[in-house]
This record gives sequence, C-alpha cells and structure tokens, in this order.
Amino acid sequence: MVTARTAILQALRQGPGYGRLLMRRVSTATGGRAALAPGSVYPVLKALEKARLVRKWTVIAGRARGGRARTYYELTVAGVREAEAEAAA
Repeated sequence: MVTARTAILQALRQGPGYGRLLMRRVSTATGGRAALAPGSVYPVLKALEKARLVRKWTVIAGRARGGRARTYYELTVAGVREAEAEAAA
C-alpha cells in the first residue's frame, strides 16, 4: 500500500507543484484509484519540509486568481534521494 507521503514524494519527482496540483498528479498517475484529500496532503508537506526533504516558496497571483497566494513545493537533494529510494522499493 502506498502512503500519502510516498505518493507526494513521487508527484514531486515530476517537478515543483502546489497542493492541488500534487493531488491531481497522484490521481492521474494511479488512474484515479488513489485520491488524496487536502487534509492529508498539507500535513505531509509540512512534515516533509520539517525533515528538509522539500522546500517551499509562495507566489502571489495577480487579479486572475483574486490575488490569492499559492505555495509551491519542490524536492531538496535529500528529498530526491528519498523519493528515488522509495520508488525503487
């Protein structure tokens, strides 16, 4: 069974992304068999950041999205190693 942590690490191997994009990547990669909810994604991202496996930055959009900020995440070097190790397992 794949955990939310593993699914998010694998989604981030495709490149940086924000929470909802990562949820879509997981759903697409599994053909819709696995769907992550925001309640599971954001705590995992916070834990990955604390473990220094991901880093984040915030982008404030213009009027197109009402000026709401969007936080992007990407794997650190240690995160890439962890994601590769989990993919091999």
